[in-house]
Amino acid sequence: MNKMDRQDLVHYEGGPLLVKKIEASDIRPEIPEIGGSLIILQRNAQDNRQPESSDFGALEASSAELVMSNANEFFDKIFATLPEEERKNIDIIVLASDATLVTPDGQHSEHQRAVETADQVIAGLRKAMNKYSIAPKQLLNSTITTNG
Repeated sequence: MNKMDRQDLVHYEGGPLLVKKIEASDIRPEIPEIGGSLIILQRNAQDNRQPESSDFGALEASSAELVMSNANEFFDKIFATLPEEERKNIDIIVLASDATLVTPDGQHSEHQRAVETADQVIAGLRKAMNKYSIAPKQLLNSTITTNG
């Protein structure tokens, strides 16, 4: 298990040990076996929670930039580790919830933090793909949703 404390784990009687909190530092590149699959979970970027702000619910610029940079570094490490001939066999899809923001106290925003975070992940991924000459068609997403 990644460097997690016992307090970050929940054990259900008779059930599995589950993680209750994932930190950005817990998301590390791992290379799947040839022909295998890899599922990567990404935390949403920090959003603006100041209700009086005109950007309420939007990703904070510094957080969006950090997600993009981390995604670029993450995929760079994966692509660098793969043999050149294997890189042409990798396909990637990025999934995100299209839910809008509703805070616990009932405030609403039309911003979609998961989608906006995914856009930043894809931006970082594309930079790494370009660096390693991975064909754009290997990113299986056919539509990219951006707010703006």
